[in-house]
Amino acid sequence: MSEQQAAQKAATTRGFAKGLGIFLILFGLGIAMRADILWALVPSFIQDGPLLFVTAVFGIAIGCAMVAAHHHFNSLAAFLITFFGWVTLIRSAILLFAPQIISQVASVAMHIPGIPMIPAAIAVLIGIYLTYVGWFAARKGTP
Repeated sequence: MSEQQAAQKAATTRGFAKGLGIFLILFGLGIAMRADILWALVPSFIQDGPLLFVTAVFGIAIGCAMVAAHHHFNSLAAFLITFFGWVTLIRSAILLFAPQIISQVASVAMHIPGIPMIPAAIAVLIGIYLTYVGWFAARKGTP
């Protein structure tokens, strides 16, 4: 791989890290702050057909865009971004074609005290790392 290609991949990774990092921080904090009412939100969401459909379609579009634009694994940040793209695509496809699977998993998870705090904390930590890589890490080489 040429230096120019490596620099382009690094720039793409930094660009995605900026947006995804901030999103994950806000998402994780939002889950943590609303953990006490998530058990009521999930069944309502699953029962709202139009909202479920639109959410799944937008998720598939975002997942496809992420996978198409960022599909390299040359650093931890690059791996995390590509991983989130695939997870978004797969989760959204399941939500579109088999929402009952998402509903069952969420229903079980919501009955375990404190369980929303685990993905919330993971999202915030990964978000902080990606934000650092995207906005503050040295611009030389790959992140």
